[in-house]
Parts: sequence; structure tokens; C-alpha cells
Amino acid sequence: MNKQAKLLLVDSDQPLLKAMRCSLETTGYRVYTASNRQDAVRLNNLEKPNLVILSNQLIGSIGLDLADTLLDSGSPFIFYQHQQVSDPMHLHETGEDSASLLRQDEQVSSLIACIESLLKQSFDSEELKKQEQHYIKAIETGKIVGTVVGILMERHRLNRASAFELLRTRARSQRRSLVDLAQEILDALETLTQISE
Repeated sequence: MNKQAKLLLVDSDQPLLKAMRCSLETTGYRVYTASNRQDAVRLNNLEKPNLVILSNQLIGSIGLDLADTLLDSGSPFIFYQHQQVSDPMHLHETGEDSASLLRQDEQVSSLIACIESLLKQSFDSEELKKQEQHYIKAIETGKIVGTVVGILMERHRLNRASAFELLRTRARSQRRSLVDLAQEILDALETLTQISE
């Protein structure tokens, strides 16, 4: 898992926000925090986090409005169960038992597991999109070059290999990519067709 993933935490509870940030940064994530809608939207647009984590305390009109904004921007987000995170020094000073710390650790561990699972899905999805774009481009390139090779075969009475070699030699002599030259030829043919109509 890429621990350099960027997370945006949004919560109006500053002590909780600080504690969660420390826990997630210790795990290796780059963490940005916002305590209100305006800061959250600004950081989301500026930093493009891999995941936005919203407090369930924001579910009111501000939280729903922020969730709509995140949906519109395409940013993945989750709501987390808001529970008070205790400060170890505060527990010691007040005499509270360590059960609160254990619950906090379990909550953070559970949140980290959820984050890692969602980020893996997100990264896998991004990788699939990149591969799909690569294949689409390769298919389009093949169609363009194939069309021009067909035109050269017809015009110069060449076989496919000779027509392809002619196109490749011309591209090399002009120090251009094969696809750019083929696209230029197709554009010129389209212009000629429009003129002759």
C-alpha cells in the first residue's frame, strides 16, 4: 500500500482532529486537516487528497453540503464514527483507566484498516483506468496508421508491408512520429474531400 497517500480529515472537534492526524501521520500518511466546510473545500481542490475522511458529526446540512461538493469533484470520501479520543496525559491526570486508550487504539486501527482497503480499491481503479486509456490510444493509433497504410496501398499499388515501410521512412526523414504524420495525411485527405464536394 502506498503510505504516501494524501488524506484530508474534516472535523470540528480540534482535539480529536489533532489526535487522529498524529495517528495517521505516524502510520505514514500525508494528512491535511480542516475544521470547517470552507477549509475542507479549499484543501480538497488544492491538495487533491486520495481520500477525505468526514466526521459523522458533520452529517447536518454542512456535512451533506460538503459531501455533495466532494461527490461533484470526484473525491472519494467516508464518514467515520465520531467518538471522543482521549489524551493519554488527560487519562493519567483524571485517573481514568486504560480501557479508554485501548478503545481509542482499536478505533484508530479499524479506521486505518478501512482507509487502506479503500485506498487499495482506489489505486487499483486508477491503474485500470490508465491501462484502459493506454489501450484506447493504441487502438486509435492502430486505426489511424492502418487507414493511411490502406490509402498508400491503393494509391501506389503497394502491399501492406511496403506501404507501412513507406510511411515509416517518411516519418523518420521528417523526424516525426508515425502517428502524427498519419494523422496529418488523414486531415489533408479530409480537407481535399470537403473541397471536391
